[in-house]
Amino acid sequence: MVNWIQYEDGDLVNLIKDNGGIPYVKTNLPQLTMIPETVNRIFGWTLNPIDHSWTCGGSSGGGAALIASGCSIFGLGNDIGGSVRIPAAYCNIYGFKGGYKRSSDKGTLYYNR
Repeated sequence: MVNWIQYEDGDLVNLIKDNGGIPYVKTNLPQLTMIPETVNRIFGWTLNPIDHSWTCGGSSGGGAALIASGCSIFGLGNDIGGSVRIPAAYCNIYGFKGGYKRSSDKGTLYYNR
């Protein structure tokens, strides 16, 4: 998945681009996604930008760290059991889990036509 390239933009990415946004980075996540820290064998540890002795949380921790450090104004992620909300709380930012089917998953890895 490191070098996986999506050749067609998803609906949310198109919405961002249509409104002048520029998607520019993939962020770090843990290898098995459901652990409380963001670490993997390819990119290593992602630290909390507020205090490097803290974790940034698991799952979407890379995105939370990027936003909390001021390198991005927002990010997109999937949240089933706190994957966006928990890292956001660890990094002192806000994470939102929309309701089921509140936004399109077309163009994501999980989209099934």
